[in-house]
Amino acid sequence: MDDARAIKLLEERVEELANLPPDYKSAEFTGWRTKLFATLDAILGSGDEATQEIRDIRWWPSSSSPDEADNIIRSRKAFLDAAKEAGGILNGAIYRIREFGENPATNSQTSTLSNTKVFIVHGHDEKLRLEVEKFLTQLGLEPIVLMDKPNEGKTIIEKFEKHSDVGFAVVLATPDDIAFLAKKHDSAKTIDDLGAPEWRARQNVIFEWGFFVGKLDRDRVALIYKSPTTPPSDLIGLVHIPYQTKFEEVKMQLLTELRTAGMAAELP
Repeated sequence: MDDARAIKLLEERVEELANLPPDYKSAEFTGWRTKLFATLDAILGSGDEATQEIRDIRWWPSSSSPDEADNIIRSRKAFLDAAKEAGGILNGAIYRIREFGENPATNSQTSTLSNTKVFIVHGHDEKLRLEVEKFLTQLGLEPIVLMDKPNEGKTIIEKFEKHSDVGFAVVLATPDDIAFLAKKHDSAKTIDDLGAPEWRARQNVIFEWGFFVGKLDRDRVALIYKSPTTPPSDLIGLVHIPYQTKFEEVKMQLLTELRTAGMAAELP
């Protein structure tokens, strides 16, 4: 794409932004944001600083109030502040291209991340997987569950790689396996001699979590840890979404993660 075309498209997004209703739940905003991300990925690339800054903008208030009228005011202010920030970033990108001819997409090929496809990494907790799948569908997203896809004569890893072209991953670390320290096994005479067992997620879950962190980066992977799963030592301290007994506990936090990553997630 030449610089003149790139500038024209970015200017169109700025003009559209100025005419949007100040409501992050509106269909107009959802459509504009989807178009904006596609434009930025095509012109600047998904890894460009301006693209990332736009994706990180929070368009909704950080807290709510019991007063509905106050919530409306907070939402409007949050949207207008975000719009001002987005406009500044877009105008900065326009200036950069106009003055310096910096249009990375004309010099290198960049991958465009989907803002609708979400891969679900799961173990044996079918109930939780189905709840997550249903929730993502309600948000207008496309959940990808590997076992639901045709094998097409591929190996598991080939099938996994084929369907990993997504914009976000939800990892369900559930207590499916029980583990003991191997060094205690040889000397143990009774089950009690093995010490306290650890509940662990399936090995495929840990592998696929690492895969998507490497492919998408950590801000595009939501890790839901169901008690009493013990995290691997490398993951201790990593921010995750705690889950105890009901999916309702984590729905809104998951929605926030999806929106922050730029996924086209909207409540029905």
